[in-house]
Amino acid sequence: EFFGDGRYSLASLARLVARIRRRRIDVLHLTDFGACTFGRLAGRITGVPSIVQIITHHSVHTHRGFPPHVALAYRLLAGSTARALAISGSVRRFAIERMGFAPERTEVLYYPLPERSFAGASAEAVAALRASLGIAADDPVV
Repeated sequence: EFFGDGRYSLASLARLVARIRRRRIDVLHLTDFGACTFGRLAGRITGVPSIVQIITHHSVHTHRGFPPHVALAYRLLAGSTARALAISGSVRRFAIERMGFAPERTEVLYYPLPERSFAGASAEAVAALRASLGIAADDPVV
C-alpha cells in the first residue's frame, strides 16, 4: 500500500502501525529502503516480526553508492529483523558486511525461474527478428 505521505513522513509510520493493529498482521515482508525502515520500526512498535528481502545491491555499483543514511538505518534496524532474504550469495555477503544483518538470520532465496527462461531463441526466431528489423545475418547486435 502506498500512503502518499511523502518520502520520510512520520505519518506513514503512524498509518502503518494502525493498519498492523487493525488487520492483526502476523508478519511483515518488506522490500526497499522506505518500506524496510518504516516497516521494521512499525514491527518493533507492534511486536510483529519483520522479514527483509534484499533484492540487489546495485546502488553500490552506480554513481549513488550506498548512501551513509541508508547504511546507518539498515545497521540500526538490523536487530529488529527476524530474517533477511538475499537473492544471491554476493547479496547475502553485502547484507551481512554492509547492512549489519546477523549471518545466522540471513539466507539466500533464489528467485524461482522456470528452466525455459534460460533457453536461447531458436535460429529461425533470431533470423526472423533480424529480418523484421533490417539487420543482416552477419551484423553484430548487442
